[in-house]
Amino acid sequence: MKRYIRSDKVFSGKLRDELVIMDIQSGEYYNLNHVSTRIWELMEKETTVPELIDFLSTEYDADISQIEDEVNEHIVELLKLGIINVVD
Repeated sequence: MKRYIRSDKVFSGKLRDELVIMDIQSGEYYNLNHVSTRIWELMEKETTVPELIDFLSTEYDADISQIEDEVNEHIVELLKLGIINVVD
């Protein structure tokens, strides 16, 4: 099963109520919404999609299928941006 972790080529920090990530190599900045921010926080250590879904389902009062969809969408987007890595 694939495990994911934050890329070491980015810095992140809070700016007002948002999380901002800077890609050191490209100089690009990204703002994350509330759910993406929580996923980012959980990815400080290696984690799997099912682990993220389980954890988020305890924090959010939402249908499990909605949580699954959002986690999968965010993982795809974070991978596309190159700010998380797959750990085999």
